[in-house]
Amino acid sequence: MEDDKMKCKFCHTMIDKGVAVCYNCNSDVVYGITKQELFEVSRSSAMWFGGLSAFIIYILPEYSNMDLIVPGFGLGFYSIILVVASGLYGSHLARQNKIIEKQGSIRFFRKGRIY
Repeated sequence: MEDDKMKCKFCHTMIDKGVAVCYNCNSDVVYGITKQELFEVSRSSAMWFGGLSAFIIYILPEYSNMDLIVPGFGLGFYSIILVVASGLYGSHLARQNKIIEKQGSIRFFRKGRIY
């Protein structure tokens, strides 16, 4: 029976597992990852992966002394698809890693702070 209860980090009231709000202090109970955290990790990793691939595809060939490699690898406008695809792939990888990292965690939120 004790396994079905948990203690609120703010008011130390014993509450049932599965509730969304503490009965005593009205702090939010979050299981796993929040939508805001998913959005932030997706956005930042998409920018990093997309930026890195844009650097490799467009800027690096300009500064390499090899005449065989042209910016965009000769794909022209279609090389933008590679940048977008790598950004989306990086975003997906980071989302999955963050979901696995936060899986099973129980956190309490009150007035914009995490405890």
